[in-house]
Order: sequence, then C-alpha cells, then structure tokens
Amino acid sequence: MELYGTGVRVNTVEPRAAVLSEGAAALVGDRLRPDQIESMEAMVEGTLFLCDCGPDITGRITVSLDNIEEFGLDIHNLDGTPIS
Repeated sequence: MELYGTGVRVNTVEPRAAVLSEGAAALVGDRLRPDQIESMEAMVEGTLFLCDCGPDITGRITVSLDNIEEFGLDIHNLDGTPIS
C-alpha cells in the first residue's frame, strides 16, 4: 500500500481458464473442453478494466472473469466493437 494515494494502482490478473492463442490452440486446443477455455476477448476485457479503474481498486489479485462479473463489464471484440 506504499503507493496508495499516488495515482498508481498495483493489481494482478489471471485467467480462470485456458486462453487460447493461435499457437496454444494448435498445440492443445482439441484436448480441452469448452468449459476449460476462456475467450481472449474476456481476458482482455478483465485486464483492460484495471488500466482505468478507480483509485481504491489497488492491491488486488484478480481473475479476469471475476472482474467482468463484479464490475458489470461488457465483453468487446479485440477491435473494441461490441460482441453481437
């Protein structure tokens, strides 16, 4: 908490499930069930939130999907457009 009040936030984020890049999908994609996979878009959304969060959101170890649920975030495509 040494940085509290300075405008610097220190948080971590991890996925709840596997996030498949193209390379990872080629290696293990067929071995994973759908419930073992988190979309890249969800991981990015849960992480991006921490880049512009309020000053009281600091010192947390977070999970991307939990951030989406806790803060009511909408998941967007990687280009920022809404997922339809």
